[in-house]
Amino acid sequence: MLLVLHDVSNRWTRGSLSPKILRLLHLYPEKESILVLNKIDLLKEKRLLLTLTTKLSEGIIGGNAASPDEFDNRFYPQKCDVVKEELSCSNSLTEKEVAKKIEGKIGWPQFSNVFMISAIDGDGVAEIAVSIIVLVKKFALIIMLKIL
Repeated sequence: MLLVLHDVSNRWTRGSLSPKILRLLHLYPEKESILVLNKIDLLKEKRLLLTLTTKLSEGIIGGNAASPDEFDNRFYPQKCDVVKEELSCSNSLTEKEVAKKIEGKIGWPQFSNVFMISAIDGDGVAEIAVSIIVLVKKFALIIMLKIL
């Protein structure tokens, strides 16, 4: 599982994921990935969280079109299957191929979930913990079934 913790309080970096993070996500597309938007308590305009979520997830969360585009009020097209096929081939990419794929990208369309938290206040942290426990139990069951 890949848990991407993103600081939304930094106005210079909040609009895109780091190229290093994008590189790791492209190298391991088969891994469950979750986006965590942190420091939401420091945002004066909470509506910005929806815009950031849409940008950072490329409008797709859990394989479904996420939220409407703030500017034209239409939903993003459901390109989810195309994205999955395109990324499933990423297991054997070279560093140059990964660098080319992430060039100009700001988000990742394979996040299974997005959490908005204020770690300092503890807001939203319990939901992440529950989600991680559920995923761990799911993966443990899969491993046990494979062993049997």
